[in-house]
Amino acid sequence: MIKNDREYRITKAQAAEFEQSLLALGAETTSGVHPIIRQAQRDAVQSLLDELRSEISDYEALRDQRRSVIELSSLDELPRALIEGRIAAGLTQRELAERLGVLEQQVQRYEATNYSSASLSRLIEVARAVGVNMREDVFLPHVQVSEQTLQRRLGEAGIDREFVNRILFDEQTNKSDARDASSVLRAAGAAGRIFGWTPTEILAGGQPLTHPQAATAAYFKVYAGAQGTRTIVLSALARYVAQLVVRSTPSLRPQQIPRSARAFRKLVLAKSGVLSLESILDVLWDLGVVVVPLATDGGFHGACWRFGGRNAIVLKQRTASEARWVHDLLHETHHAGADPESPEFVMIDGESMPVERRKSPEEKRATRFAGDVQLDGRAEELALECVTAASKKVEWLKSVVPQIAATRHVSVGALANYLAWRLEMDNINWWGTADKLQEGEGRPWNVARDFLVQRLDWTQLDRVDRQLLTRTLAEE
Repeated sequence: MIKNDREYRITKAQAAEFEQSLLALGAETTSGVHPIIRQAQRDAVQSLLDELRSEISDYEALRDQRRSVIELSSLDELPRALIEGRIAAGLTQRELAERLGVLEQQVQRYEATNYSSASLSRLIEVARAVGVNMREDVFLPHVQVSEQTLQRRLGEAGIDREFVNRILFDEQTNKSDARDASSVLRAAGAAGRIFGWTPTEILAGGQPLTHPQAATAAYFKVYAGAQGTRTIVLSALARYVAQLVVRSTPSLRPQQIPRSARAFRKLVLAKSGVLSLESILDVLWDLGVVVVPLATDGGFHGACWRFGGRNAIVLKQRTASEARWVHDLLHETHHAGADPESPEFVMIDGESMPVERRKSPEEKRATRFAGDVQLDGRAEELALECVTAASKKVEWLKSVVPQIAATRHVSVGALANYLAWRLEMDNINWWGTADKLQEGEGRPWNVARDFLVQRLDWTQLDRVDRQLLTRTLAEE
């Protein structure tokens, strides 16, 4: 955001430099740079230029009083609205400082940090000085804007401190010992976007905060106790982030997802020649499906949503096993291909999913699909071969599975995953051993995250949503 005439002149000069760079890239035809790379360079410069032009246009509209009325409907909007209000009122930073009875440098510091060091009383004073209009219910009596109030209220709603610190507060405020009113307002605003509450409800409401219907039992069975609450909280985050990613990929067009494991495997191998996490991500991208990795513990391990016909898969695994990531991704891919004519859809696979849900026909089909894609259509055959070779002794499977995998030229991890699921259908928990057969194979979370962020159009999001998505996709 441009805050004064000096920044305006600098931004205008930067925009002019980018315009010249675009002209140069367009005229360059003799270099050894591949045309696709050159186009990517032009697109990157154009994106930056568009953002600068937008900032210039916003500043000129405020300065020229084409946006002379700045209205405020929520507390988290206040810091930015104060700067816009000063510009729209035709006040310089010095003139505002005189109205407040402070030094010009103090106003400069306020605006440079988006009023992060200002008290709530100062924020209200500035709002009155620059003529920002506020709804009557924006400031309720006795609102205590403090981190303690925020943490307490969100904690009562089942949102733990780690979630608040990592997702809702930005990196700069995480480094400070005390979070001021402005940073608390921004965090409350971020929580409101995810869960549907207003900052006023969070900070001043007397009623318990209730979670939105979109993240509750309408779509999956809520498990009792803390596990159920965490599932709801993380599902709400996943849903919001999935919506942001869909919004950030406007050029993707949904295609029909093959329901046959053989057809899907053939599609992946035809494009890249290998079956890997990245090659599957690449094919899903071609099919218009975005895949979002989350680095948070608990709640669920996989989910998919469809918004207006657009599919988004969210994976929430912390394992280093690529085989497990591929299995979960293929499992959710099968869900995403269901009921293709429906514009809206959701499926959440919880970590403590009830046995009856795990044994449902749809879950069995999804797991069989994942196994057959990974094991070349031989999932059941190979599972039976392992059980037979182990003489039906579970304790012998640990040595048998690697031998069968080597003989049949398939992934040990993929075979172990599928076999663990088959045994679970007979009420035998073999997941611990299956995990040990596939530990430390790579950094699949990073693969999925890097694949995604390189393809997002960040200009489709506003500043708050960009920060939310960036924090959510940051490695812990």
